[in-house]
Amino acid sequence: MGKIDIVITGGDGYIGSNLNQYFSSQNKSVHLTTIIGESSSNQTKLDLTDREKTINFFNDFDGDIIFHTAGLSSLAECEKNPPLAHKINFEATKNIVDAVKDKKTKLIFFSSEYVFDGERGNYRENSPTYPKTIYGKTKAEAENYIKSNLNNFIIIRTANVFGRGGNFYNFIYNSLLENKPVEVFHNVLYTPTYIDFLLNSLDKLIEIDFRGLIHLTGKETTSRYEFARKMAELMGKNQRLIKKTTLPVDGLIAKNSSLNTNLLKKTINNYNPDLKNALKHALGHTYWPHFYHHDNRGKIHGILQNKNIQEVNFLASKKDNIRGNHFHKKTDEYFYIISGEVEVKIKNILDNTQREFLAEKGDIFLIKPYELHTFVIVKNASWINFLSQPMTNNDFYTEEKINNENK
Repeated sequence: MGKIDIVITGGDGYIGSNLNQYFSSQNKSVHLTTIIGESSSNQTKLDLTDREKTINFFNDFDGDIIFHTAGLSSLAECEKNPPLAHKINFEATKNIVDAVKDKKTKLIFFSSEYVFDGERGNYRENSPTYPKTIYGKTKAEAENYIKSNLNNFIIIRTANVFGRGGNFYNFIYNSLLENKPVEVFHNVLYTPTYIDFLLNSLDKLIEIDFRGLIHLTGKETTSRYEFARKMAELMGKNQRLIKKTTLPVDGLIAKNSSLNTNLLKKTINNYNPDLKNALKHALGHTYWPHFYHHDNRGKIHGILQNKNIQEVNFLASKKDNIRGNHFHKKTDEYFYIISGEVEVKIKNILDNTQREFLAEKGDIFLIKPYELHTFVIVKNASWINFLSQPMTNNDFYTEEKINNENK
């Protein structure tokens, strides 16, 4: 197999593919297993429920980490076929555990909030697990087997991951793009998790060699209805497209599956944005910081890395002032909001597409060439801008100037 640092099961899935991209960008040697794709130099077609083949594969693996993301996650499919759910979610996990229990390899297993009954929420790592669904039962059984047979493991309970994908997120996003009304449960509470927070937190847990069970979700408990409404607001869509509906009494979806993340905060105290800022990142309005560190001395919030920056400026404006109202043809311009609130209006001169969002303290965003940008100061604000070309290049244009040139 050669030298491999990381194996990711379910490598063609949503979380698996994001893990692959994240760790490959760090020059890690990553190998994927898949049930769908064909084998290649960095991917092996493998049915993890085939005990002999799975054990043989992992016997040959002498790397650092296994991310086990593969599984049957559809609540309905699990209820429809419990033996299949048990085979995929428990037996496949058992096969991997049995193959690596005498190795130094760290197994990172992706579990679920559905190991709980979903009645009251705010579940802690040591809360009793009373799963009501077949999916939850198979995940809980897999958790217990890992804890009984391995020392070097992390069991990650995460939930409703979104950004660059995610079933519910994609459904709402695509519906709003087409201005289609959607019915959303208002009485379903959960803790949605932004994908880049998940990836960054996993990296930090590995860095400190964390071992054990931990909840890794967003910090904010919300309803599906409010999540969808926030998406509509940030996309500039009519929030009336989001219609309130009620979860059926006998439905499989948990009423309150929210997870408590106090242990995560104590362990790594990673940058965990509230839902509004997480959605800003996911929708491309603002950018995830390149790194974040917090200890007893304070915070380091990484803004830019590997960018060709020629000029840096500090700016401040009072409420109701208007700034910008121009665009560049050659200059990338990054902004970091230090304080206050700024309404950002962007229009692409080339295709006339427009977007608006509210930038607040800690937000980072990019203005690309040919993006006409206007800033309305909502609250007294200060910010830093980073330019890829110095202002002395006079790369400033207004829409009026372009219109006059075209006459």
